[in-house]
Amino acid sequence: MLTLSGVNDVSLDGTLYNSDLFRHTSSGRLGVTAGSRFKNLSSATYRMESDATLFQNSCCAAAALENWGTFLKTGTTGSVSVTLLFNNLEGTIQVESGALVLANNGTSSNATVNVAAGAMLDLTGNSSPTWAGRFSGTGGGRIQLSSGTLNANPALTLDCAADLFQWTGGRIAGTLTNAGVMTISGTSDVICQGAFYNAATMRQTGAGAFGLIAGSTFANLATGTYEFAADSGLFIASCCTAPAFNNFGLVRRYTSSGVAAITFLSTTTPAPCRRKAARWRFLPSRKPAA
Repeated sequence: MLTLSGVNDVSLDGTLYNSDLFRHTSSGRLGVTAGSRFKNLSSATYRMESDATLFQNSCCAAAALENWGTFLKTGTTGSVSVTLLFNNLEGTIQVESGALVLANNGTSSNATVNVAAGAMLDLTGNSSPTWAGRFSGTGGGRIQLSSGTLNANPALTLDCAADLFQWTGGRIAGTLTNAGVMTISGTSDVICQGAFYNAATMRQTGAGAFGLIAGSTFANLATGTYEFAADSGLFIASCCTAPAFNNFGLVRRYTSSGVAAITFLSTTTPAPCRRKAARWRFLPSRKPAA
């Protein structure tokens, strides 16, 4: 076991392999110099017990924390920001308390994620990370996409428990499949660029609308349900090739008595659209965003 303690910042210059337990109890930050690596191996746990930042402290080659094992945020109710590259390589991310903000442009593949009730994982922190493979999320907390861009490249499958993944802003780009429950909430519009496949449940619960970049496609698959629970809708987010909403599953409108609008090409083949105490409206294209 190795413990990072005290109040002073420390610097890693080179490569550190953690194969057991690394405890970060210090309020001081961990700085990783350009080109250096902290490798958290499959047998290891990085136990973050303070609200310190992990950052790159020199230019210019990228420094990174590579996680094959478990990265655990625990012990405090504050926020931890990881601003150097965070590459999750089939590892586990756990947030037991407070917030973990992955504010970097890392490249990750496959993850098992658990966020406890009252805790939060911010996937982008207004940055543009790339994720691939399968991202499985459990817990009573919140996984948040509120800013930046989540790049699904070459392809990403999200499989999160009900109410866990909250999309409140920012953009998803690439090829993404939703295999769990995804909620579009809040007051800000969200943007999709690429191909989005819903194989399970998507819900729009906030006032923010769902925009598709020109040429993008949203496919609600035969196993998919798309639910409108608020007076919001879908719109064209840029010109000039029209996006499409292709429905092979169920599109459902409920709860609100207002209007849900789809303002671009929508096809139902041959699945139903249902409504309850609400209205559908299919409108001419909304003016693209500037």
